[in-house]
Amino acid sequence: MASTGSRGCMRLSPIIHLDYSEIRDLGDRIVGIGRIRTRGRQSGAVTELAFGTVTDMRNGKAIRIWTYLDPQEALEAAGLRE
Repeated sequence: MASTGSRGCMRLSPIIHLDYSEIRDLGDRIVGIGRIRTRGRQSGAVTELAFGTVTDMRNGKAIRIWTYLDPQEALEAAGLRE
């Protein structure tokens, strides 16, 4: 069944939870490491994967966010090893 509009998208989109297990404040950059958990609204299928984010900050606001499916890549992108 095809759906149109935002109501149709909400019915089909998964439920997404982001859980950060670690957040490092590097001043003008923030690194977050965690897990993404999704559950399909229709199927109930569950997925889980590790991820990392690197967020550039300016005047207390996020100006750029990079997301990595490998947390180690996020750490390396921010100039960290672990």
